[in-house]
Amino acid sequence: MNTLLGMVIALILTAWFGGLAFQFLREIAKARWRCRTASEREQKLLMMIENMLEEEKAITKQNEEQTDANTKIQNDLNGLRAELLRHQTSSNKRLWLINNRRQLGEKDWIVTLVNPTPPRPDSHPVVSQEWARGRDYLVWARTEGEARERALRRFHTRPGTVVKATAAAPPDLLTGDAAQPVSPSPLTPSSR
Repeated sequence: MNTLLGMVIALILTAWFGGLAFQFLREIAKARWRCRTASEREQKLLMMIENMLEEEKAITKQNEEQTDANTKIQNDLNGLRAELLRHQTSSNKRLWLINNRRQLGEKDWIVTLVNPTPPRPDSHPVVSQEWARGRDYLVWARTEGEARERALRRFHTRPGTVVKATAAAPPDLLTGDAAQPVSPSPLTPSSR
């Protein structure tokens, strides 16, 4: 009986230890599975981080290129603004023609006309400023008074137009030796 009892106890202990060992092995398998899953998640996260870093580098490069482009555009714009300001503040270098008919005995006169009111309500500010500073017109006439009268007659429909100055034109004005070229008048010739 002792042997039978010993065997039963041995079987019970073996089953119990076997169950424990089986449970221990199952827990080890679960732990390995959790470690493998965690490792796979870690690999995925590392890949996502690497992708994000690459995207960040690409975005940073695009931002730098955009900043360079914006800087270039801003420099170009500043240059254009400076040129516009230079043109707006410089003296009026254009010479307009009142009419294109010249008779014998008439001299070249430069008549400067000013008008503080804009030519039209929708006129560009540069045109308004040019008129306020004064526009130079080439007028052919026998006398200074006649030159003034012809210039004012040309703009009789524009109230506020006055003669600022009248001077005899330089003799080389129309020969091509003058410093500034003569611009054709955008206005239609007036009849005498």
